[in-house]
Amino acid sequence: MKSNAPDNSKIVGRASFRQIGCLLALSLVLAGCDAASDAGSAAAPAVDSEFLLAEVPADAVSISDAKQGLEAGGPVTVIARITAGEHDPFETDKAMFLMKSDTTTTLDAEAAAAHEGPGHDPDNCPFCKQKNNPTDSVAIVRFLDEEGKILPQDAREMLGVKKDQVVVVQGTASVDPLGHLMIDASGLFIVR
Repeated sequence: MKSNAPDNSKIVGRASFRQIGCLLALSLVLAGCDAASDAGSAAAPAVDSEFLLAEVPADAVSISDAKQGLEAGGPVTVIARITAGEHDPFETDKAMFLMKSDTTTTLDAEAAAAHEGPGHDPDNCPFCKQKNNPTDSVAIVRFLDEEGKILPQDAREMLGVKKDQVVVVQGTASVDPLGHLMIDASGLFIVR
């Protein structure tokens, strides 16, 4: 006897193939998205942790204080802001930047408070001295390879730093012919 009911086995079979096809297409799309996101993250350079310090050094001083007690090639630990005023403090494709000390970049709260306080002595105030001689508050920071050449990578990408951040830099220093402190950095800590 022949039934008038529709043959659902063909419909179920077609639906299963459609579902499998949709799932396969969806998995390919998702796999493509994952590959695209992996490619995007691979394009972004990783921060070079070799130079990043885990803790802020307690002995950081202003640029002018570092210059006063400096022996050429001697060790320094300086706190300052990455800035060059209206200009870009970074040099493209080189691991170097300019930084400047001011009253907002000191770790010494007493020195900053004394600058504003009633016993303020402009002749012995490190912040006032910087105003009188602008090169006393500017430093050039370089990250070098084993041969003494500046690393050919942008400091922003290499270290994850940006303009106007306050950083502590450790390294060896000298004074260039223009009177700027030149720091060959061995480590950096981002304060804020």
